[in-house]
Parts: sequence; structure tokens; C-alpha cells
Amino acid sequence: MNNHEALNNNNGQNWDMSDVQFAGAEKQQSVDSLKSVLRNAPELLSESEIFGDNGKMSEFTNSVLSEQSNSEILKSIKELDNGRYKINYATDPLNKGFTGLGQVSGALDYFDEKYGDHIDDRKLKGLIKTCIAMWPMGNVGSFGVHQFAKSAKMDEGTASLINMIIDRNSMRLVEERFDKGDQESGVKLQEINKNYLIRLHDGLESGYEEKEAKCTCNIQKIIMDCEKAGATIAKERKAL
Repeated sequence: MNNHEALNNNNGQNWDMSDVQFAGAEKQQSVDSLKSVLRNAPELLSESEIFGDNGKMSEFTNSVLSEQSNSEILKSIKELDNGRYKINYATDPLNKGFTGLGQVSGALDYFDEKYGDHIDDRKLKGLIKTCIAMWPMGNVGSFGVHQFAKSAKMDEGTASLINMIIDRNSMRLVEERFDKGDQESGVKLQEINKNYLIRLHDGLESGYEEKEAKCTCNIQKIIMDCEKAGATIAKERKAL
């Protein structure tokens, strides 16, 4: 299930996000601001057994939900399926000056520093950190995300939710909307998220999809912010 397949560019829809305080802006880092933009997270988390209600734990998901150190999260990634994912995380095929593991490490540390103390929902924090940790698989595509999720013993709902959030095509729209201020990209992003959520409900609309879609946009903005910072941190660490 790929986000871009559900693309529905409704030019008649007026959605510029002006009524939502999006996380990441310098003046919007208070607890109240983050609670406001993520207020529909409980509905979104209900799509997942692990982050919603008592899913099966693996070493990886337990390291995230029990709020272990980021080094333990990275260790659990490297040990999944006897090191199956090391090639995705520990190589630099595009010669960017950092590995996937290095970027994830920096992004997780940045999240803790910038957002960690302002998000008091343990499961939401766990979902965001899991998305950050699985970012290299998002670059591989939907198949890679679902294979990683299977190795980490995640349920299908969790895998699909994460796939929606870190989908590489959607993340391009996140960058266009938030870094370049392109309102049309914001419209597309919300529609993609909304349509994806409806598909998760087997085509039945619950009435919460639009609010959940906006919440997802905010989560995607946070993740993009962390991953960009993570790349910078990884380069700096490698240069030391």
C-alpha cells in the first residue's frame, strides 16, 4: 500500500494549515503547542496494536516503548534477523558522508533533546522514535518497511501506519510544504494521509480521518526535522 497511489489533488480544497501550530517552528516548542498539534494522536495510535493496545513485543519494540537508551535501540536494529538490516543502515551508497545508522543515531538524539521532554504520551513518543529508527527502510520503499516490521514482530496495522508516515513520496511533500511553504503540497499531503487512513479502515470512513491526517502531517514534520538534523550530526561525528 503506497501513499502516492492514493494521491488526490483537490484544488478546490482550501487548507493552508494556518489554523494549526505546526511543530518545529522556533516559537512553538512549548508543551501546550505540541499537545495542540498532536491532539488527535490517540485516534491515530488506535491503528496499531503495539502503540495502541498490547501488541506483541520484540527486542526492538521493547527498547523503544520501555524508553531505553538510543544506543540500545540501535543495537536492537543491528541484531534483527542476525544482522539482516546492517546493509541498509551501515553503508553509504550515495556517498553522503554518513551511514544510515549514523543518521538515525543523530536523529534519535536530536528528538530527545528538542521534543522528548515536551511529549508526555509514552506510546506516541515510541511511535515517533520507531519511525525515526526505520527511516532508512522508508527510503527503500513500502516493501522494505513491511519486511523490517515483520522482523521486528510488528502487527500489520503498525507496519501500515509507519509506512504511511515515512513514505518517501509523502516526505517530499512534507519538505515542499514546510521548508518551501508550498501550500498545494500541503493539500496533497493531507489528502494522501486521509485516503491512506480510509484504506486502513477497509474503505470505511470513521469520521476521524481528516483530523488524524492533520496529526500525521505534524508527526511527519517532526520526523523530517529530526532526520535532517540527524544527517548533520552524523557528518559532524564522522569528521571527529
